[in-house]
Amino acid sequence: GNGTERELILRVVAHWPQEAIAARLELLCDDPFSPQLSKPLKGSLAQLRAFRIGNLRVLFEVREVVQVIVVTEIGPRGDIYKR
Repeated sequence: GNGTERELILRVVAHWPQEAIAARLELLCDDPFSPQLSKPLKGSLAQLRAFRIGNLRVLFEVREVVQVIVVTEIGPRGDIYKR
């Protein structure tokens, strides 16, 4: 990182790959819009980005003013985008 204080907010179910999710979020702190690390969503979810860990999708929002990545949802690939 660049020394700026950043905060990761993450609450996960015990059997989910917490280390892998946390590692990706750490990388995202340095470059939250990297196309190698995540993809922008479309439509009603256009304010969010997503990345894949196994068959899970992690949806998140980048709040640049305070430099916080807020994980909004984690779930199976087939269900995560249904609202």
